[in-house]
Amino acid sequence: MFRRVVTPLTSFARLAAQPSPHVFTVPRLHSTNTHVPPLKFRVLNFYVIAPIGNIEHEMNCHRQVLVSMNMFGRVYVCADGINAQVSGVIESCDSYEDFVTSRFPSQQIIFKRDLAPEHAFPTLKVKAKRLVPFDADLGQRGISLSPVQWKQKLDDIAAGADNTVVLDVRNSYEWVCFFRGL
Repeated sequence: MFRRVVTPLTSFARLAAQPSPHVFTVPRLHSTNTHVPPLKFRVLNFYVIAPIGNIEHEMNCHRQVLVSMNMFGRVYVCADGINAQVSGVIESCDSYEDFVTSRFPSQQIIFKRDLAPEHAFPTLKVKAKRLVPFDADLGQRGISLSPVQWKQKLDDIAAGADNTVVLDVRNSYEWVCFFRGL
C-alpha cells in the first residue's frame, strides 16, 4: 500500500516510471503530461547551512536578484545560513538556483521544485530571521540515509527501539515521495 504526499499540481506520469518505490526528487524538467496545458511557474524551496558573514549584504543581494526576476516568496537570512521558499517562472527559478549555487560553491544544496499555474506567493519578503527558533548548532548535522536505511529507521522507531522524533513540516505545495507501508 502506498500513501501519496503530493499536491494536485504535480504530474506523476514521468515520476511513476522511476525504478525506486522509495524516494525520488523532482527533476528540473517541464511537465510531460500532454493532457493539461504546461505549467509555467515553479515553487522553489531550499536551505543552505553555511556561515553568513554580512547578513545585510546577503539579504540585499538576494532581494536585488529576486526583484529583477519578478519572483515572490520569502527568504530568511541569518548567521547560520538561508532558508527560502519562492516562486516565479521556470526560467527565473533556474537562474535563481544558479545564483544561490554561485554564492555557496562549497555547499551541496538540495533544491525542491514543484510546478504551479501561477505565483504561489503574493509578495516578496527578504529578512533577517533565525533558521530555527531555538539555540542549536546547525553545523552538527545528521547523516543522510538511503531509502533502505530510512525504512529501517522508521521500523525501529515504530518498534520502540529508537527514540528519534520524525517531524514533517512540509507545506501544501511541498512533496517528497511515496512511502511503502505507511
